[in-house]
Amino acid sequence: MTQLQPLSNAITSFEELRREDAVYVDKTAFIATFLTSRAPVFISRPRRFGKSLLCSTLKSFFSHGIQFFKGLELEKWWNEQPDSIRQNLSGNAVLHLDFSVMKLRNVESFERAFKKNLAEAVRETCPDFEIQPDWDAEDVMSAFLSSRDPACVVLLIDEYDAPITHFLDKPHELWRVRGIRDDFYRMLKAQAEKLRFFFLTGISRVTKIGVFSGFNNVWDLTLSGNYATLLGYTEEELHRYFDPHIRHAAEVLQQTPEEIYAGLKENYDGFRFTCESEATLHNPWSVPKFLNEPGRGFVNYWYESGGLSTDQNSFFARSWQLDLTRLDTNLPCEEAALKGGVKLNIDDQAETVTPDYDPTMMLFQTGYLTLRGERRGPNGKLIGYLIGLPNQELRESLFSTLKERLNEALSDTQRNETDKIVEALTEGNLTELSTIFTCYLNSWDYDNSTLTSENACRGLIATWLQASGIDVITEAHSAGGRCDILLTLHQEQLRYAFEFKVQHQGENPDRRLEDALKQLVENDYGQVPPVSYELKKVGVVIGPDFRSIVKMTFVQ
Repeated sequence: MTQLQPLSNAITSFEELRREDAVYVDKTAFIATFLTSRAPVFISRPRRFGKSLLCSTLKSFFSHGIQFFKGLELEKWWNEQPDSIRQNLSGNAVLHLDFSVMKLRNVESFERAFKKNLAEAVRETCPDFEIQPDWDAEDVMSAFLSSRDPACVVLLIDEYDAPITHFLDKPHELWRVRGIRDDFYRMLKAQAEKLRFFFLTGISRVTKIGVFSGFNNVWDLTLSGNYATLLGYTEEELHRYFDPHIRHAAEVLQQTPEEIYAGLKENYDGFRFTCESEATLHNPWSVPKFLNEPGRGFVNYWYESGGLSTDQNSFFARSWQLDLTRLDTNLPCEEAALKGGVKLNIDDQAETVTPDYDPTMMLFQTGYLTLRGERRGPNGKLIGYLIGLPNQELRESLFSTLKERLNEALSDTQRNETDKIVEALTEGNLTELSTIFTCYLNSWDYDNSTLTSENACRGLIATWLQASGIDVITEAHSAGGRCDILLTLHQEQLRYAFEFKVQHQGENPDRRLEDALKQLVENDYGQVPPVSYELKKVGVVIGPDFRSIVKMTFVQ
């Protein structure tokens, strides 16, 4: 068998990747278009989407010219440039900061890590520069810039928003971090003439933070159609760069290459960051992971590598107001929200900062949701967008993340009960099933919001079922109407059609159960292919407190 070219996998160093002759998807034609920008350049993308490799690529170019770019598009561009451009882009001091690697236990640890990382970056490019012990990060940067000639410093900041998103749920700490960051960016603006090139990446676009409030000319590539495929792999790039590895995976899994491409698309494709481009993107983290170990199958590498941070998770759970029944469909999103990012409400008198952050947008910016289409009015005018889950990997990751949060409200006994869901469905044990559904309803955080409708209860139950790996459709269409929940156990060739009713105060639960059973029968719910599966129809009554199942019965 022909020796396969190494895959990048977890390598985020461009030069290391090139030294090892690993597969490199050439995006340098994009890079050439913004190298000469004197305005700060910014791009936002989810984690594990190639931002760090992009920063490393820029660092290599500004540090060593085209030494590591042989055969790439940037080499061709460079050879076509006049001497004046080459001279301006050479001989710069390059500072590369990555805020995602800083340990952020508290504000003090952030200050120490900020100074330490900046000092290391300065010494790497200028070993003789003296740093005073009492300087903070702002002092270090200000002194270094003051010592340089105009337009001779390149500043690369990766994951610039990490300190902000880390403290989202801590208003006082967030206020202090915001102050440190604002002072730093104000200083940068005051010495902007010393910067040859200033590039930032992040997961979120945070308003009222110095780089966006201080620099009023930031070139934001995030939603630009011209840079839609700068990060991530297109279908064409998979065929161009990875076809030998995909054919190898087909041999290992005893499938055709076409089946492997289809599996990659189902599990890792679907990301789209602007409606100005129709292209969808494969996750550049998960694809090499799969191709390095195809024998493991299409593993959920996104969830393995970690989801929302602890503070994002806490904020998300506290403020989440999405309609749970629509998680697996497309959600409406206004254009202003898509472009706005994280808005911070600053109260200097109370010394607090609270995020005005739509949790839907948190899911979008962290990659759990992606653009799926446009929303237009009767006259064709754009009124917003649709966002939804990009692929199976992110679907599993989102529901697993939700299950983790929901599990926190349950006792150990209740958690053990929820693990019995497949067994209860297989055995048709409605007593056990009723207990499990009641546990689901009690997992909701009632301190922050309450379940007050049948839709919300049904959505919460559906979320739990999906997070347990069960094939679930909410409001499943049939000739007679829409079934509340239709779930399928394919291995057991078993299907359940559930109809839910709420027993309001003063109502007879038996009457509500009769209504549910009658609807199941008259509308013939659950009759979908494959019809060979055994079908069980179940009426369910939710108690008036929205926290318990009071009746559950099969259609006889």
